[in-house]
Amino acid sequence: MRLIVAKSSGFCFGVKKAIELAKDSIHKYNTIYTLGPIIHNPQVVKRLEEEGIKSVDSIEKIASQSDTTLIIRSHGTTPQVIDKITKMNLNMIDATCPYVKRVHKTVKEFSDKGYNIIIVGQRCHPEIVGVNGWCNNKAFIINSMEEARELPDMNNICVVAQTTLDKNEWHEIVKILKTKYKDKNIVIHNTICSNTFPRQQEAREISKIVTKMYVIGGKNSANTRKLYEICKENCNETYLIETYRDIDFSKIDKHDVIGITAGASTPDWIIKEVIGKMQENFDANVDDINFQESLEKNFVELHTGDILTGTVIKVSQEEVVVNLGYKSDGIVSKQEFSNENIEDLREVVKEGDQIEVEVIKVNDGEGNVLLSKKTIDEKRSWDKIEQAHKDNSTINITIKEKVKGGLIGYYDVLRVFVPASQVSNKYVEDLNQFINTNFDVKIIECSKRQNKIVASRRDVLNEQLEEQQKKLWDSIKEGDRIKGTVKNITDFGVFVDIGGVDGLIHISDLSWGKIKDPHEILKTGDVVEVMILSLDPENEKISLGLKQTMPHPWDNIKDKYKEGQVVKGKIVKITGFGAFVELEPGVDGLIHISQISNERINKISDVLKVGQEVEAKILEIKPEDRRISLSIKELLPKKEKSNSEPVGEKEQKTKFVKEEMKVTIGELFKDASNNIDIINEKIIKKANEDE
Repeated sequence: MRLIVAKSSGFCFGVKKAIELAKDSIHKYNTIYTLGPIIHNPQVVKRLEEEGIKSVDSIEKIASQSDTTLIIRSHGTTPQVIDKITKMNLNMIDATCPYVKRVHKTVKEFSDKGYNIIIVGQRCHPEIVGVNGWCNNKAFIINSMEEARELPDMNNICVVAQTTLDKNEWHEIVKILKTKYKDKNIVIHNTICSNTFPRQQEAREISKIVTKMYVIGGKNSANTRKLYEICKENCNETYLIETYRDIDFSKIDKHDVIGITAGASTPDWIIKEVIGKMQENFDANVDDINFQESLEKNFVELHTGDILTGTVIKVSQEEVVVNLGYKSDGIVSKQEFSNENIEDLREVVKEGDQIEVEVIKVNDGEGNVLLSKKTIDEKRSWDKIEQAHKDNSTINITIKEKVKGGLIGYYDVLRVFVPASQVSNKYVEDLNQFINTNFDVKIIECSKRQNKIVASRRDVLNEQLEEQQKKLWDSIKEGDRIKGTVKNITDFGVFVDIGGVDGLIHISDLSWGKIKDPHEILKTGDVVEVMILSLDPENEKISLGLKQTMPHPWDNIKDKYKEGQVVKGKIVKITGFGAFVELEPGVDGLIHISQISNERINKISDVLKVGQEVEAKILEIKPEDRRISLSIKELLPKKEKSNSEPVGEKEQKTKFVKEEMKVTIGELFKDASNNIDIINEKIIKKANEDE
């Protein structure tokens, strides 16, 4: 006897996951239930019950206890049931198959948008009951082409399938729906499990070449019954069995070729028992033919992962149809075209364009091949990203959006995150200014496995700044004049960016005149020409001067002022011997105490105040000493002498005044000239030097 066993027999991913969750719960909880059989296989359910997991068909049959745990079976359930479980304070373990969950999500999403939901599948199957609950039990449930034709007229339609549906039946029903609603908005979602089609196709092929076919699985399992129906079409002697005990070995001849397949809820140990009994009774040989590989060679023209170039023959808002040069056309969905948020594919691709794509799935049922353009772009972009990271080189990205913590940009089709701290080497108040702009970045972290790319613009700017600074230091020298931009103003001076390096203009080098606040001269952002006064490369310090770029006000002083000229100015300083008047920035004149008034003055501040504007006459200009002597008294009316006063009396008054002074300046400086003006000049000069 020859045995041919389907390679795709046994537990699918969803069933295996559900069983593992159930077994794991045995060691964690005391009282455990499943809502309905966890899978449609009585032998597995019986084994779990022996280990303490009971199956109930209603939540109401479960006592509400704090230590009670309820497992949602692989077929899933409705949101209404989940609400009840929550209200009963039961522990819940969700063992719903991931493929079924995907159907739940799709149905809820489109139902919330107002779409009419059509479910293709068995109306009373627990999976379909659960799916219907996610659209408030308002779905149209059909399971034949006749039922599809009888559906009412409607718009905005979303169609999904039972995950174990026969793919050929699905395609036939979809064709009817597309024709019936050709002028309507209809969205088709093929939600058949990816394991279903290969399993059914392999069973179909095996059933064509055997004399007897055995389908192993629970008799209440939809996918197992579907396998039985498929095999029965090709092999009259097809039998549905749950265990080896259901086999009538008397009907088997030693010359038979026996085919064996199993449903997605059939455990390996049951399949092995059946094969073992066949070998035990008939010394059967198990065939090693890999039927899945054979099917791929016979039924598909392309393979997953194939990369090829095709011509775009049709473009819609949601998909691109590509002629691959094969019997089948390929389809690139919007999601598989690019990672970027493209509203309408017609904006970025047109008929006749050549595009390179990768085959992600072969779909003979509708005659189309599912393709991806972004996977090709991603692979090539990742190669460039990884090389740039290795070489510490830059890439250019396009910023598309601001997110929490930074910016999102794209390098080709790859998403790149730039943290806010890496956007600039200076503080940036509003990151929105970078949206829809391009800039260079360096990769600071990348993981293809995690699909993660983190980049820095700050590193690029810092490198550019360092290069700029090096060139500047190599090119400047003391005495050079250079333009710069005012960056910061402090009490002691102004910082100016002269090309990537900041220099300081001390407050004393801002103006030839006296200033109290640098803001009087400059403001942030001003572009100014400065002179380099000193360089300290070791400490990276540069002293700049602004006033040094301007003529000194004393250089042409005699062209601007003449002796005897009446001028106006502001009192800027008062001393014991006189008051200094600013005629212009950098040019002060002195009004000696003796030139302030016709009357004798004991304290200058009683007559003049700092900041007061006065008018005075220039008595003398000495450019070499940078000194101008001024007089207010010269502008005052002369005081007339009184003739009525007796001379003797006048002499007595004068003598009295001299006696009051006790000592004269001449007596203090006996070695100096008796001319008091010479002494005053020395005092004035000393004061100027102190200034």
